[in-house]
Amino acid sequence: MDPRFIARLILRATRRYTVERPPDLRRQERWHPMKALVACDLPESALEALGALGLNVDYQPNIPTEDIASAVRDASLLIVGRGRVSREVFSAGQSLQMVVRRGVDVHNIDVDAASAEGVFVTHCPQAGAAAIAELFFAQLLALDRGLVERAADLRGGRPQDEVTISARGLYGRTLAVLGEDPVASRVAHCAGALDMQVRMWSPDSSDEAEPPAADGPRR
Repeated sequence: MDPRFIARLILRATRRYTVERPPDLRRQERWHPMKALVACDLPESALEALGALGLNVDYQPNIPTEDIASAVRDASLLIVGRGRVSREVFSAGQSLQMVVRRGVDVHNIDVDAASAEGVFVTHCPQAGAAAIAELFFAQLLALDRGLVERAADLRGGRPQDEVTISARGLYGRTLAVLGEDPVASRVAHCAGALDMQVRMWSPDSSDEAEPPAADGPRR
């Protein structure tokens, strides 16, 4: 993760899910000094970026989910990965101002509870987009080429000359992509590099979405 990105993310939430009321920024005692509880793995460069912001960083990447509530009591910022952030966490975090999910969504965070407590919830839309797209195409190629079945045949001792692979290949085939989030865009971009025809559609748009232009998918 780019430390400059996480620094900007903390200073200004890129996507806010809470709408009830904003944090009470007038309560300056909450912000001097600010403690950041990091409950997920972060590279050293990102931790240094947090420290450069003047934050007191409490790095506990292996903290059990059930212990987050007690650890967050005096924290102003909580950064999580897959751990569940429940209503109990927001009730315990009397100084909590913002929760950042190191991931593409906030499915493991009780957003309603955050809204009730006036805590901003945000995430990292670009996190893992490239890795997810790569895994998608690894599985797609394995499906097309029958790699799983062939591997099983080889492990079972079946002679290679008896193994028949029926593959159509991906060149020229059409890939439908639902959504326009960073993962969908990355998948569409990679599909274009394989000379696939990409059709993107988003439920937020009545028309077919435009695939990534330039060196991305071709129409």
